[in-house]
Amino acid sequence: MELKILVNKYNEFIKKAGKDLTIKIKEKDLFFKTFFERENLKSLDEGSLREFIKILWSYEFWTNKDYILDEMLKSGIDNIRKAFDYLVYGEEDVIKRFDYALKNIKMLGVAAISEILMHIDNKKYPFWSRRTKDVLLFFEYKDKILESKWSYLTGKQYKVFIDIMSDLLAKVKKVDAEINDYLKLNTFVFYISSEVIDKKQTEVIEEFDHNSVVDDVFELGDGLGFEVAKEVKVAPGCRVDVIWKSRIANLGVISYAFEVHNKGNMDSAILNLQKVLQKDVSIQKVVIVSNGISLDKFREQINVLHEGFREKVGYFEINELSNALDNLRSLKENLSSLGFMSIKKDLI
Repeated sequence: MELKILVNKYNEFIKKAGKDLTIKIKEKDLFFKTFFERENLKSLDEGSLREFIKILWSYEFWTNKDYILDEMLKSGIDNIRKAFDYLVYGEEDVIKRFDYALKNIKMLGVAAISEILMHIDNKKYPFWSRRTKDVLLFFEYKDKILESKWSYLTGKQYKVFIDIMSDLLAKVKKVDAEINDYLKLNTFVFYISSEVIDKKQTEVIEEFDHNSVVDDVFELGDGLGFEVAKEVKVAPGCRVDVIWKSRIANLGVISYAFEVHNKGNMDSAILNLQKVLQKDVSIQKVVIVSNGISLDKFREQINVLHEGFREKVGYFEINELSNALDNLRSLKENLSSLGFMSIKKDLI
């Protein structure tokens, strides 16, 4: 479909269904500009940090935002103030500022950092998200994306991403001069991703970024209402990437352990999962998360092992994980639009 046709359809969308979205974006933009005023950063506290987490798109579908806050506060409020100040007001290249914030504030990921930068200067900095990646694939930037680990960007990769988004912005701006900054382009990206793209045509190859998939498993469990934890040590020398826990009356705690496997020895991974089941009796299932080719190889090896272990192993393909997250987010968007997931302040 030609870009001009897409832009025309987008403008129709904004005039109708996109009105509320436009208002929300303006409110969010005002919040960021106020929150990141230098004097306000000096007095940043737990309460303002809670509001910051609440308004970020990056955390919109997290059920347990208190967990994000608690983890973020482990970085130390002074360190958080310093990292925010350096990210926004530092004179060094964006690579250094981006990496510094990523390293020094727990739970502040690539999407959140890029979202901050976009609202601070929407002429210079674009927003990175899953939707953005889908749209870049849609517009055939596929080869450039696959040169790097695009699921979890470093500062250097973010700078390359800026160049790619600059190219996309220039193309869109030629068709519609009103789309002249990254904040407006991001709304266009949201439209293309949610209203146009067939996600099955944008699945990305067999290789993937381990940390990004761990985050996806973690977010999915949180969204489904489980207590979630990452990098869990079950016993000395025995750990799993993610655990989901649920407390059930009369049954106590039941758990599900997830091991994300990209590269490495499969025999060692299988042995680790056997130990996990032995050491933690609450675990009902150990789930291997990987691409289709690797999961087939795991099945071949596990199918010759004893039945008790075979029945405890599940297989979660990364594209299925991605679809599950998209469906969960879509469901929450629909419920939110019906007012089912909001709490009125006068009822608190």
